[in-house]
Amino acid sequence: MAWHRLKIFLTIFSSLILLLVAGEAPAQEPELAHVVEAVEAPFRPDTSGRQAIASFEAAFAQQSMIASLEQSQQGSGLMQVKFVPPEKEAPAKVRFRWIYTNPSRQEIVSDGETVWVYLPENQQVLQSSLAEVGAGQAQENPLAFITGLGNLSENFTLSWANPRQDQDGNYLLALAPKKPSAMVQSLRLAVAKEAVLSRGGEPVFPLRTVEIVDTNDNRTHLTFAGVRINPKLADRRFTFQVPEGVEVVTPDQFGPAF
Repeated sequence: MAWHRLKIFLTIFSSLILLLVAGEAPAQEPELAHVVEAVEAPFRPDTSGRQAIASFEAAFAQQSMIASLEQSQQGSGLMQVKFVPPEKEAPAKVRFRWIYTNPSRQEIVSDGETVWVYLPENQQVLQSSLAEVGAGQAQENPLAFITGLGNLSENFTLSWANPRQDQDGNYLLALAPKKPSAMVQSLRLAVAKEAVLSRGGEPVFPLRTVEIVDTNDNRTHLTFAGVRINPKLADRRFTFQVPEGVEVVTPDQFGPAF
């Protein structure tokens, strides 16, 4: 009798296992458009509510490979970005501050109209306006790419990278500028799998890494960590105060700073 009950139990247990396995359909790979949407949607001006990313702050690590010299350079620091929605006739703006603390201190600051590049070792600030740079050039610049996350499809042709996922399961996208660029040949994004699979709830910062390749095959790899979403960033953080004794250099002297 005990053996008979054991056989019944094993039969039921086996049937349940088969049902569970049958019910676990293979995870469907997201479409390219879905991954692109995961990157763009949080940063669009018309995105509101809990899914919107109006500002963010992150530590970054940068590794640059100079192709002609076969040398690698390391850098790290803090980045802060704030998206300012359009008001009446004023267009949307993106304010940002990149602070390099390694290997030497540098700052790149913009209030959405003016860009300052502070080089303390040279006792110089390179100052130019985004209007002087020109909209097309600004979108091709790798730094401006970070601030244009809400409309990547406008400026880049996006496709799957090869492979489509990294070892952590994040999705990889390849970007090529739609207009010829002297600064960017291609970009490669690692999009957080959590952002792609997210269904409501708190917003997820979609970028894990960015790789930028310029027309000379130099490569810059950025990794983001410790991301804070929607911190309160005062506007004064994005206006550079020129220190006493520091020379201000303008585009007519050096060309655009950005």
